[in-house]
Amino acid sequence: MGYMKLKNIRELFKSKKYLRRIFLWLTVTVMFSVILFSMVAYFNAERIFRQNEYEFNRKILSQVKFNINNMDSAIRNLCTYLFYNNDITSIMYKKDEFTDMADLVVKINTLTGSVMSSNQYIDSMCIYNNYQDKFFYIGESAFFDDVKLNETINSYKAVPLLKPISRKIEKDINSNKKTRNVFTYFMYDSTDKDNHMDGAVIINVKHKWLFDNIKTINMIDTVKGDSIYILDDKQEFIEDESGYENDSLKNSLKADYIKYKTGNSQGTDTGFFESSLNGQRYFITYMSVENIGFTILKIQPCAEVYKYVNALKTSVIIITLIFLIFVSILSVTVSRGIYKPVSNLFNYVVSANEPKVKKNDYKDEISYLSTIYKQSFEMLDAFGKERNHYKNIMKTYWLKKILTESHSMDEASIGEISSENDITVLSGENFIVCILKVDNYRDFQEN
Repeated sequence: MGYMKLKNIRELFKSKKYLRRIFLWLTVTVMFSVILFSMVAYFNAERIFRQNEYEFNRKILSQVKFNINNMDSAIRNLCTYLFYNNDITSIMYKKDEFTDMADLVVKINTLTGSVMSSNQYIDSMCIYNNYQDKFFYIGESAFFDDVKLNETINSYKAVPLLKPISRKIEKDINSNKKTRNVFTYFMYDSTDKDNHMDGAVIINVKHKWLFDNIKTINMIDTVKGDSIYILDDKQEFIEDESGYENDSLKNSLKADYIKYKTGNSQGTDTGFFESSLNGQRYFITYMSVENIGFTILKIQPCAEVYKYVNALKTSVIIITLIFLIFVSILSVTVSRGIYKPVSNLFNYVVSANEPKVKKNDYKDEISYLSTIYKQSFEMLDAFGKERNHYKNIMKTYWLKKILTESHSMDEASIGEISSENDITVLSGENFIVCILKVDNYRDFQEN
């Protein structure tokens, strides 16, 4: 039964072209409006959700930045305190060799032991004596050979003062090299002509402390694919020992971040962007720590970030489709209501004109009615011209008849004839008949 109804509707639209046009225009207009509204609503919701996600990440990153700045400030103060301590100074600038090394070690440990125990983020410390070219360590053996420290110092023309430098500490344990990652701060007063420090206090801070701090405030969710990376002032990654970094993303992440920052005319220190890393789309939030030149990068898979937005998208699509079906059904009823007066007029004209004009020869019903109207107007115009042509002949005929036979006609007949033919007759009055002859009448007409 439904098939027959659908077939009847199809046949109806097939035979009535103007009805089909009304239906199509009405349906397309409403559908376009609905689809446009749905798209605007969805993209606006996506924009709001993206902004909310960024604001949430920005607050988290701000807390991390605050903690890093606090750590940096504490280390700077600690470096300054130790550097100007008289006992430390006596070790740092002593020109002669120490005679009692055991007493030296006890003295150093006494000075710095409380500092190490009260600051859990400190990995180790050392005092550099330029005159003896020796490093006296705390947190390792007193004369620990820190090869990577020398490499770091030699990599700079002038070692940065009170600025964290990311590096590794290598240590041999049972003939196996073990490495750990640290930030190293240098505090010194001056350098010689070769830019060598005259003496320095050096503090090494644990990388692990920073990343543990990040995890403590719920910065990342590794189950959802979130990751955190930190770039130093040289745009190199600070390595994490916790094992949740995905190293395969690093090069792509750094390249895309630098490209985004280079192309971003605003040059803000905090922001977000989206990028494809290793074939997967990520939502990337960044924040600069200006004091020390670090940049914190948080990456999240877009599939997780937009999970609820995608659910909204599915709902919008389903609702839109249902509404479009409803609009299509409603358009049939509305179109037929609008078309009904046209249909009645069309059927009347067709019945009066078939088969003189074939309706199938025209684009639609309105075109057919326009043709019939045009033809009728032309016929009326021709009739009017013909009527005007014979009007003077009839007027002359009846005028002659009134003059010659008025005695046999009553006043009512004369009045009716006069009215129909624009003849002015004064009923019951005497009148004179005058004949006006125009010479060269044809020339008179032409001129």
